[in-house]
Amino acid sequence: MEEVRGFKWWVMGMGMLIGLGVVVNVWVWWPREKIVRVVEEKVEKGSVAGVIDGEDELAGWSAEQKVGQLFSVAINASVSAELITVVKPGMVGLFGTEEMSREEVGELIEKLRQVNAASGGERLLAWVDQEGGRVQRLAGDGFSDIPDWEEVCEEFEPIEVRELGRKVGEELMDVGVDGVWGPVVDRTNEESRVLRGRTCSEEPEKIVSYAKALIEGYHQAGLMAVVKHYPGLGAISEDPHVELGVVEKVDVEVFELLMKLMDGVMVTHVGLGEGKLPCTISGMCVGDLVRLRNGKNSLVFSDAMEMEGLTRTLGDEEAVYQAIMAGVEVLVYGAEASMERQIGVYNQLVDLYSEDQHFGERVDSAVKRILEVKRQHAKILELR
Repeated sequence: MEEVRGFKWWVMGMGMLIGLGVVVNVWVWWPREKIVRVVEEKVEKGSVAGVIDGEDELAGWSAEQKVGQLFSVAINASVSAELITVVKPGMVGLFGTEEMSREEVGELIEKLRQVNAASGGERLLAWVDQEGGRVQRLAGDGFSDIPDWEEVCEEFEPIEVRELGRKVGEELMDVGVDGVWGPVVDRTNEESRVLRGRTCSEEPEKIVSYAKALIEGYHQAGLMAVVKHYPGLGAISEDPHVELGVVEKVDVEVFELLMKLMDGVMVTHVGLGEGKLPCTISGMCVGDLVRLRNGKNSLVFSDAMEMEGLTRTLGDEEAVYQAIMAGVEVLVYGAEASMERQIGVYNQLVDLYSEDQHFGERVDSAVKRILEVKRQHAKILELR
């Protein structure tokens, strides 16, 4: 905590210098502006996801390769390499790594990428929950002790939050992490403690201001940010790990206001309105997100697909099938998902790809979008 508090005063000093017109402001913002120009130039030249020089980039890809790209498999220090060699996932999420040092985390991610490359997989994107407080997956030696999001929003100013994001982003990028599942932009509701300490405010304007500052800090470091949990968990009393809940339309306002800035949205297992399907498997709910991004290179992530609130009645295969058909592009598995369970779901989806043409088309569309986001992120890595 002292480390974070220490740079708080440094940021305030920097703010005073900026106010006096010192050129340091150019140094802080120049890298991100350069990155944005590169991406904008790419779009202006007519780059279309999935098409390179007029040819389908998935030509020659097997069903196994395509389906694997949709998975963010759950990884920890003891997981077998078999999970990577079988699934050849597009992404990995780090869990059970709280005590690992920066050096150990970097070695783990590099090893995973080497195994994946040796198996013929595409470059892995590594993701992590690094909210702070009780949800900080990387907290060992060399990583900052981050206050919980509620405390940050109460005690920090937006300029300090931006610097916090940059500092945390640089720590994560240095060990090979590509993005965070955060910030949490669910509205605070004192009657619900499902997200205790993890929400910023009940006021949409404040949530947007602080989330925007944090994401800008992440982006300065080159880190991607996926906001969560659409359509909002703040008001529910049910924990989606075990039960389904519902929220009202007002909870999605913050997500709409941040759409142009974020790199993705995590949809969760609650219904948008009484009697509605959980958003994760609702074409109407996910479809609203797809329309809102309006061509932006961003992705729709699921919340952890092993949560009982979703799988208790549907089962694993039906849950992931419906999620993909609804428009989810990345299937996230969390700490409670065993290697056998993840491989089992993967094998079932590979079979479905060949049996269901419409499902296959959904998979192809998602893979092309994932590859486009990977190319965009690679541009950012080149500029670091």
